[in-house]
Amino acid sequence: MSAIGRVTASALAATNENTFGLANFNIDFSLVKVEAPIEYGGLRSALSRHRVENAEQGPQHRTARRLGALFEQILPPIKKLAEAYGRRSSQIAETEKRKSPVNIPADSQLITAPCSGPFAQHIGLDGTSIYAAATSGSSAIAVHLLACLLARTWSGPEAIAIWVELVAERKKDINENTDASQIQGLAARVAAQQEISRADLASWDASARAWLLSADETQKFRLTQLRLIIKDSGLLVSSFGNTHDSVIDVWTTAMKTLQDLVLGRPQRISKGALLIGLSCWHIFPDLNVVDPLTHVKFNDELIAKGGVVTLGLQSASPDNDPGVQWSLSLSHLRYYGNPVIVTSHTSALGSRISMENLHMVVLGAVFVHFDRAWTFRTMSLNIDYRECIFCGLLRDAS
Repeated sequence: MSAIGRVTASALAATNENTFGLANFNIDFSLVKVEAPIEYGGLRSALSRHRVENAEQGPQHRTARRLGALFEQILPPIKKLAEAYGRRSSQIAETEKRKSPVNIPADSQLITAPCSGPFAQHIGLDGTSIYAAATSGSSAIAVHLLACLLARTWSGPEAIAIWVELVAERKKDINENTDASQIQGLAARVAAQQEISRADLASWDASARAWLLSADETQKFRLTQLRLIIKDSGLLVSSFGNTHDSVIDVWTTAMKTLQDLVLGRPQRISKGALLIGLSCWHIFPDLNVVDPLTHVKFNDELIAKGGVVTLGLQSASPDNDPGVQWSLSLSHLRYYGNPVIVTSHTSALGSRISMENLHMVVLGAVFVHFDRAWTFRTMSLNIDYRECIFCGLLRDAS
């Protein structure tokens, strides 16, 4: 019996040692690369060699892998959505490739500096973050969808602050609520050990913004129709007060709903999360608008038959600004001070400047043509009259 007890104790000790060793084992997820789904092939052929290398083994790939591993356990299944998004991305990329003034060869990875000058590495559209996600797994594709969602709704500094907070809160949640003795918990702990800098997140956000500029132009007609619907919706995006919980709720809700629509399952929505997702992921299901009664047919081939969205367009807050509204408290927007409350309004007018700003633009365009040497000489001082006029306008406006 004593021998059996010693054997049992020895086995338990070995198990504990293995568990402890695995819990402290650190692997760089960025070293892992998966084959990109076939739906993203058209996107790859439209990217320059520099962007393909960055997406497959450069900084963007490392960021995609680390973010995908970090958020993997809280993501819903999006297999069909990822495939549909890949087809739409390839369609957009091929359209942009045909419109490019530069003669891009069939295999654009062969683009070199002599054929396009010193900016050869940067010609064409920027789909780096998409292809980096495609070569990093479905969880990374979901994270790219989040990058587009934040880039559509928030300014650059605000979106980066949200990313910093999301990463910090997710790592904290993993360290506090996962069991390192379990395989899933161990993988999450290893993901939480990966370093994701603010500069990495800024680059990730910038690539998503560059992609939206190209994709919006290609899908301009459908996007304009959708924005007209959004303008009158008056829907709140999320009722969560915490930034982390609010963003995760909006992100996962939009993905789950659009996944069902791609599969042909009709959906009824009462919040604006899906509308923001449609506007930045460029997938357009038909819309049944209850008030006023309207049926908007996009005839998007990516949506299976039956995938229709029903929503009522009566705003519960008619005194508020139109469109979809989303408010967050950003604790990482500034390096010092208290959290900053920010609110975003997504509507047909959301990307346009105000009339007051337009007046200032016109005024600047007029003044720029005057020679700066024309000055008033008063009391031996050279005074630029344009500055005098501009300061007077600002004083009158205040």
